[in-house]
Amino acid sequence: MKLKTKRNLFATVILSSSALILSACSSDDVATTEHYNGPGSKWDIVLNPDNTFHIDHRPSVSDPIDYTVDGNYTRNASGFISMTVTGGTGVNAPSVGSEAWALEVPGYAFMLKPVDSEQLIAMVTAGSCPTEDFDANWVIVKKDTSGGSANATDPNRDFVGTFSFDAETSAPSLPITKALSTGFPTVIGGGLTGSASCADGIMTLSGAVMYLTANGGAIVHTDGGTPGNKTDDSFIFGLGQSALTNISETDGNYAGMLFDDNQSGGNKLLPVSLSCISGTCIGTIVTDVTTGAASSDTVTVVLSNSINEIGGTPVDGFITGTIDDGLGGVGNMACMADPDAAGSGKKIVNCVGQSPGDNDEMFNVLFVSI
Repeated sequence: MKLKTKRNLFATVILSSSALILSACSSDDVATTEHYNGPGSKWDIVLNPDNTFHIDHRPSVSDPIDYTVDGNYTRNASGFISMTVTGGTGVNAPSVGSEAWALEVPGYAFMLKPVDSEQLIAMVTAGSCPTEDFDANWVIVKKDTSGGSANATDPNRDFVGTFSFDAETSAPSLPITKALSTGFPTVIGGGLTGSASCADGIMTLSGAVMYLTANGGAIVHTDGGTPGNKTDDSFIFGLGQSALTNISETDGNYAGMLFDDNQSGGNKLLPVSLSCISGTCIGTIVTDVTTGAASSDTVTVVLSNSINEIGGTPVDGFITGTIDDGLGGVGNMACMADPDAAGSGKKIVNCVGQSPGDNDEMFNVLFVSI
């Protein structure tokens, strides 16, 4: 499958880190019911042990359900979950037979590529509020451009940082916010303020809705401080901070999602596979998430040994680097990694960067170990 774009998406990613990607682990089915929720309106998904799923969708966290989706799912050896719609309610429900795909860290996070959409829907395990303080790293997985530009070269626009939660006061904060421009400079101002009660893992502040977990995961939907304001509407995906050690943590096989806002319609969000040995990772675009069949085009990830920092600021679990498309285009990239997400045995990494084809555009890549 070859992408049609201003520049070839397949690239060489040179990262100043030893831990971009994830360790391998078993792809055995999980014989428990898993429930995840997250923003993009509001999504709730339940994965049942009998390989059926149910989705409730709301226009916002306080609105009633406007459509539902039912279907069957399969956790494939490729590392992807394939999903087929069997029914639903509401005028916006996808038609029977429609297909979607996803990645999962069971009991922690679920990343959905929905039917007829090119936007990653990131969710965390639902229903549990944090009972202890925690620190997390975060990256932007979506910046709405309907009212403005998500310019990834702007030194005053935050795309990555840290998140802290005070369980006693229920006060969240963003202690560190960084841009993607040269040197990953600190962005001054903005962030989360105030406090509110957390119920069923959801907390609403002025200008933000947070989906929190007891094990350190977080999804934050911000609206620029004014409800309905799309000029800085952002979706932040957070992972609990965990120190990284050395290059050997990257060895293994992985399934992933790649989003490039510089791509043409239909090619913005694609599945990818990656194999890493001694810091060199070779990846391809996946053409069939069920079998893992892939195109002949490749992406190469080259890792070094600088870890646990961003823009000169020490932070456990962060890495920075560049993405090179091999055609003269280079973009900065910042990544966060969790070497054992929620004790699942799986590792997860999420990166945000500048598209090598057009540095003004945003680029995301997320990997989960197989």
